[in-house]
Formats: sequence, C-alpha cells, structure tokens
Amino acid sequence: MKETPATIREIYPEFPLPPWIPEAVVDFVHKHAESVETLKGHDLPEFASYDANVRYLKRALVVLKDETTRDMWELLNDKSPDVAVELVWLLTAIEYNAGLHMKIHKRNKEAQKAHLKIIENAEKLYNLLQGFNNSFPGDLSFGDTRSLEIVLQDFVITEKAKNGEYKKVIGNVNYLSSRLILLSRELNSEKAMPLRFLKMISLFFRLEFGKPYHKYTTQIVSLVFDVHYDENTATKITENIINYLKPEDSPI
Repeated sequence: MKETPATIREIYPEFPLPPWIPEAVVDFVHKHAESVETLKGHDLPEFASYDANVRYLKRALVVLKDETTRDMWELLNDKSPDVAVELVWLLTAIEYNAGLHMKIHKRNKEAQKAHLKIIENAEKLYNLLQGFNNSFPGDLSFGDTRSLEIVLQDFVITEKAKNGEYKKVIGNVNYLSSRLILLSRELNSEKAMPLRFLKMISLFFRLEFGKPYHKYTTQIVSLVFDVHYDENTATKITENIINYLKPEDSPI
C-alpha cells in the first residue's frame, strides 16, 4: 500500500489506513489531504477554511479506520473503486456544501429584502406623481409625469407579485436541494448535521445500489457524530428524500 507522507501523518494520526481499504481510496485521501494543506493561511469563510477541511477529512478517516465498516468498503469496491471514492468524497463534502448553500440562501434572502425596498421606494414615488398629476392636470412643462406614473404603477404591481413568489420559494430551503445537498428546516440545530449525513448517505446508497442500506448509513452517523438512529427511524427520516431531487438528478 502507498506510504503516507510524513507531513500528512503529523496532521492525521489516523494514517496509515487499514489494508482492506481500496487502493483508489487511499490515493484519493492522500491527494485530498495534500490539497487541504494548500488552504493553510488563506482568508476563507469558516465552512471553507483550512481547519474546517481538516475536520471534514478526519470524519472520513474515522469511517475508513473503523473495522466495523470493512464489509461496507468491500461492497463498494466490488461495485467499483470509483464508487468507494465517491463515498469518501461525500463524507468530506457534506458540511462544506451545506455551508456554501446556506451562504447562497442568506444572499438570496438579502436580495429579496433589497428588492422589496426598491419596490417600496418606487411606490412612494408613484404616490407622489399620482398626487402631483391629480393636483396639476393639463399640459405643464414639468416633463411627462403622467407616463412615468403609469410606468411606476405597472412596475410596482408586477414586482410586488414577483417578490412575493420569490419570498415563498426561499422560505423553504429545499429549493436548494439536489443530489449534492439536502437541506432541511433544522438548519442550525444540533441535530442538523447528523440528519444531513443520514439523508445524503442514504441517497448515495439508493442511487448506487437501489436501496438505502441503513445498516451502513446509521453506522456512519454513529461513528462520526455519536448520534444513534435505528434502521426503522432512518427509514422514516429518509423515505421522501427522492422527492427533493431535480429531474436531472433522479435515478429513474
């Protein structure tokens, strides 16, 4: 098996990986660890920072090192080494993707509020123009205030409707969900991340094997977070995740 560089072993004492781990996975983990090192010293959002990425990789290493997951890695490798690598990537990416999407969600909420402020100011100007035009009708040399009044009236009506619909959409974070990220109402609670892992890993197995393999999904969440779900509970939590997928993500 490929030897782990000493500089990487200093940061990740979990190395070397067990002999049953596929060689393709070992290569991926080494390269990923080296890429994480390039983030050191850079000013990045917390979810994308060096320390955060070290934490993400250590989570994957916990799952890779634990002997109880041996049959899972053998199952994945039997299908394809690439599938085994994909699960490792997923373990390192779930929280990063959640952080990125929550940043997008926050910006979308800010954009909706800023757009609403524009509408409110446009409506104020419309009311002023309407009052002016009603008070001083006729052909005055103040410019085409009546036409501007009509334009602003149409703008306010149209944009209010758009803003209302947009507010409804971003009111449920599932609008950002895809096979790469499943968000839920539990955005910032203690159980949010274990739930995301449970859903994302269940979805991974469902897409790759046609069933969620809750024996493994619950095992991974238990190892990473010390949060324990039985298989029946996991089934109830994840039974509707396929509905979050966009058509291009669906395995059907």
